[in-house]
Amino acid sequence: MIFRMILLTALALAGLGCGSTQDLLYPEAPPLDLTTIGGDPIDADEYAGKVVFVEFWASWCGPCHRAFPHIQEAYDTYKDNPDVAFLLINTSWGDTREQAALYLSLKQYTFPTAWDDGGRLAKAFRVKSIPTTFVLGRDGRIRYKKVGFNPAFGNAKTYSKHIEKELQRPREAEVVQIQ
Repeated sequence: MIFRMILLTALALAGLGCGSTQDLLYPEAPPLDLTTIGGDPIDADEYAGKVVFVEFWASWCGPCHRAFPHIQEAYDTYKDNPDVAFLLINTSWGDTREQAALYLSLKQYTFPTAWDDGGRLAKAFRVKSIPTTFVLGRDGRIRYKKVGFNPAFGNAKTYSKHIEKELQRPREAEVVQIQ
């Protein structure tokens, strides 16, 4: 019932010129203009047209620590898939590049990581707490968001389910326009 009310409100707003329903339900993700933990620039265009798994985290975050083995497992599944990318973004909230790099090194995680200097991108994504997980569709829209970590809902199988759902969604160029 609540979902219907939200959907009807979204449709009504779209009809009033407040944006399309897709814009309301699946907002466009901010550009992933960041640097690596080591300070090298990341080319945001590298993620265009891909399904992107994004996780905001910090090295002191206990729930982030519990999520990482599951994320590593999902990353290992998709790392050779050219249509999928992973990016784990340290919010820089109460953290340093050195602490983040040391944590990743000690745990031997191999997924791609980035540094969000001043939490600028976390703010643009409206991240209020960590970990926060997103899956971006190939169209650059936020298709999935999960705040916090619970192994029942934040495991490699669940992450893969959301990634696979986006991989099965037709690319915009593949959508047939009905006149």
